[in-house]
Amino acid sequence: MSNAKSVVLVMFDPRKISTTLNQKLQVGVTPDNILNPTAEIVQQIYLNFVRVVINISENSLHTLPLNADSDFDQELHKKSIPLAIVYQSMKAFIKDNSGGKLDLTMCDLVTPGKNPQRFRKLSSFLADFIKLDEIAAPIFNEISEEFSGQKLEMEALQEEIVAAEKRKDELVARQSQRRRRENELMDDHNKKKSELAGIINQYTEIGVKTEELEKQRNELIRQIEEIEKESITAKKTVELLHEEVLASPEELRQEMAERKKQIVDLKESIITAKQALQDKLEARDICANAEKNVPVIEQKIQAWAEEREDILDLMDEVDENLRKLSEMEEQLTFTTDKKSNHGKRMIEQAEMHEQLRREHMQRSEELNKNIDEITGTYTESSPPPNSSNRLPYKSIRLANTQIVTEFIQYGELPTFKKQGCRSTNNPWRRYGALRKLCETGGFAPNSGSRKERKNRDSLVAVKNVKLPPPPTSSQMTLNKVRDPGQYEIRLALKNPKNVTVDVAAQNLAEQVKAFILHHGHELVEDVKAVQTAQKK
Repeated sequence: MSNAKSVVLVMFDPRKISTTLNQKLQVGVTPDNILNPTAEIVQQIYLNFVRVVINISENSLHTLPLNADSDFDQELHKKSIPLAIVYQSMKAFIKDNSGGKLDLTMCDLVTPGKNPQRFRKLSSFLADFIKLDEIAAPIFNEISEEFSGQKLEMEALQEEIVAAEKRKDELVARQSQRRRRENELMDDHNKKKSELAGIINQYTEIGVKTEELEKQRNELIRQIEEIEKESITAKKTVELLHEEVLASPEELRQEMAERKKQIVDLKESIITAKQALQDKLEARDICANAEKNVPVIEQKIQAWAEEREDILDLMDEVDENLRKLSEMEEQLTFTTDKKSNHGKRMIEQAEMHEQLRREHMQRSEELNKNIDEITGTYTESSPPPNSSNRLPYKSIRLANTQIVTEFIQYGELPTFKKQGCRSTNNPWRRYGALRKLCETGGFAPNSGSRKERKNRDSLVAVKNVKLPPPPTSSQMTLNKVRDPGQYEIRLALKNPKNVTVDVAAQNLAEQVKAFILHHGHELVEDVKAVQTAQKK
């Protein structure tokens, strides 16, 4: 993996591992459980780690994925489902965060007692990650709270953009529908208008023709009256002629032929007048029907006027919607620009975080390199336990080997200069002498009074007598350095009180290790500078 070189695995003491796991996971683990793990303890540790640190819910631990949640017995898999999910989660977690240096197998969950050293490595890794999580959690929460508001704002802006786009699509669709409806109404209006103009023109032409036909009818009536008058006059003339005797029959014939010819012409004119009168009557009927259709046409014209007003209102509404649409487009453009600027700021912050992370990784690699140069770690056989510290009815199980870390010292460290005189009394020196005398026998003064020193019989100690109680102070003390160096003030070792030697030594060793990890490269540079100056 890419981060395999940047991960440093640390092996902790079982007591420290148990303390860290109990504080965070509340599992009740003892150092003996770390050295001799059982399946129940290991599974409980991993299960609580998954719940507390990785933050996987209880429901997720008892629910299989969709591709595996079919055809299985609930009672049979009541315990195997959480164990399988915990195994998969912890395997991925350990492999990703250890840089591929550690891996979890099913044997580590089922039979951890076969390889206790492997479980100690895994539990040390978990304890180290818990410490890292306690340090990094507040920073991560602070960063998450810092960007949560911006994230919510971005989500709100995205929702507004989506709603504006939907509103825009709806308005565009309504606008296109109104345009189609407007075009249809305009086409219908033009058709009705053309039909109305044709009807009005037809009505005007019919009115003109009616007036002409009325004039012709009056003229024909006048001519018919004149012809009737002439006919009456001719009859009277004929009667008078019948009454009179004419001298010339030829003139009478000619006059009768002319009269007959006039009568035939008059009959033809009467037929023509009747036909014209019939045409005029038909034209009058057409005009009467046209007069009846005029109110219907006026109603249609009024309806078309109302539709025209509705069309004008729709056009005004479309203009208002277009204005609102333009405003929404401007707001959308402003929101998009704001979102792009926010994205640029996020990208810049991500680049800055990436640069800081690279610098931190580079610094960690340099520190690890300096640590590798300064320290050397190897494994050796553990010393036998001290029989004098053995407690009754108690069994202590120690490992066969122990890990020893050596620090290369170039010259004398100014922190631990040897002093010619002791600034304070060490009660442990007196206790050591008394313990030796109690084991071998001899003189052992109980106090410094003169009376007791004169009475030699009371000062004889018998061999293998009961040991005196040890001092209540710490077994290790550091003398004050009269000429402190530049690193003594930074070291500032704190010696624990009222604890055993092992715990005090471990605490002091951890303080020295932390100091070297933090200031080791400065020590190396100072030593190199001193060596260079000595060579010159």
